[in-house]
Amino acid sequence: MAVFSKLTTFIDERPMNGSSHDDPGYPRHKIDRVVIHHNSTTNQQVARDTWLKGGKMTSAHYEITPTQIIGCVDETRSAWHAGNKLMNQRSIGLEHVNSSGAPNWSVAEETLKLSAKLCADICKRYGIPIDSAHIVPHNSIVATDCPGGINMSHYIDLVRQAAGQTVTTARPAPAPAADPSQSASGDLEVDGYFGAKAARRAEALEKRAQDGVISSQDIAWTNAKGYKFIDARALPAVQWVPSKAAVGSQLVGIWQQRLGLPVDYKIGPALYHAALKYYGFNQDNSWTAPSNLVKAMQRQMNKGQKLFS
Repeated sequence: MAVFSKLTTFIDERPMNGSSHDDPGYPRHKIDRVVIHHNSTTNQQVARDTWLKGGKMTSAHYEITPTQIIGCVDETRSAWHAGNKLMNQRSIGLEHVNSSGAPNWSVAEETLKLSAKLCADICKRYGIPIDSAHIVPHNSIVATDCPGGINMSHYIDLVRQAAGQTVTTARPAPAPAADPSQSASGDLEVDGYFGAKAARRAEALEKRAQDGVISSQDIAWTNAKGYKFIDARALPAVQWVPSKAAVGSQLVGIWQQRLGLPVDYKIGPALYHAALKYYGFNQDNSWTAPSNLVKAMQRQMNKGQKLFS
């Protein structure tokens, strides 16, 4: 039986791309993410037509306009929207019609508010926290301009309001203290320590909000079995938390995607070894500080290049 939100105003019954209900090669996982997209067109019909079976091999669970929530791929199936198989399997994809074209690709406030009600309903039904770690833009998963002109912080506030949560205006953060990992010239010092300045540079290159933190990483990785020595001082920008609390970082997810790894948003042995291979280093089980791997990352960013691109 097809599953759509009760808020759905119309269901497009046409066969859409996506996994089948019982495909053993593409099983549906526990739903714990909502991925936000824009149509790249001001015509929602044109967008939905591209998702038909045999078309461009893309799709989404819902299309949202200023007045409609249109069900497209039912929630028991994986829509092909995120550019990553694991994310497709664990998420609901929301597409939004644009109110203006390039270069702004704006989305009307009415569309965002209607979408926020849908997203709040999805989060309630699946027990998904309403935060930036679980409601994510498409460009946090793969390199893309999607979701266009959608301001994710504003959108998440709208979702919280729709869910009846209190929304408080955040106070500006105090200016960060000087970080020795960046020289006066503006280039990162190649010192082998991935600090706040390096994290902000990585975030800026990905056109993401810059807080200088690689959030919510599993501290168990620093004591992974078979590893001689993992010196967390090589990664001062990382927020280490207990395993049960670790939800990961969207920035790490981008790196995993580029390196061809399963995306779980967490630094770990697989990412470490793939990064060593990317830069041509010998494989080892000893991440020390200062780190030659971090130095290579700093040099790449000093060239204005996204990491592992």
